[in-house]
Amino acid sequence: MKLLFSVALLCAFKNINAQRYQQMASNRDNYVSIGIAYPYTGVKLGLQLKPDVFIEGQALTDGGAIWKEDKYNDWRSLTILKVWQFPFTNSKLKFGGGLVQTEEPPNISNKMRIETAMQLAYCFPINRSVLISWSITYPFSKTLNIYPAFLYSLEFRFKSYSKENGLH
Repeated sequence: MKLLFSVALLCAFKNINAQRYQQMASNRDNYVSIGIAYPYTGVKLGLQLKPDVFIEGQALTDGGAIWKEDKYNDWRSLTILKVWQFPFTNSKLKFGGGLVQTEEPPNISNKMRIETAMQLAYCFPINRSVLISWSITYPFSKTLNIYPAFLYSLEFRFKSYSKENGLH
């Protein structure tokens, strides 16, 4: 997760030049999304692989005895999302699946589990770089105290350039 976050920040704040004297136009949408979920607080980071495919990392926590009691399992997910755009509202629907990683609390066991998850998300733009989004991530897990996350968040988009081979 740290590597994914570092790569996204590097792409966001560094001008990526494909030519010596002129910067190439950005052709990828990436995003950072921060919001609240029930019963978690969540952060998402998405990178566009193709015009209609994203890879998304998501981390959810219940507060871990910092601001709330440590009642639910914290979990992380990595999903591949297919995007459908609705031109009349300029909104997007994302659907996909991926992997979930979680750990049982120490009083139960110290096992790390990797399971699968399904995600459905919807984004509605406020302006060109800020969107309101909601998502439902359902982990198919046998781990105790892990629940589906209903995440409501603000999504901040930033552009990057990715070299593509071939003539366009």
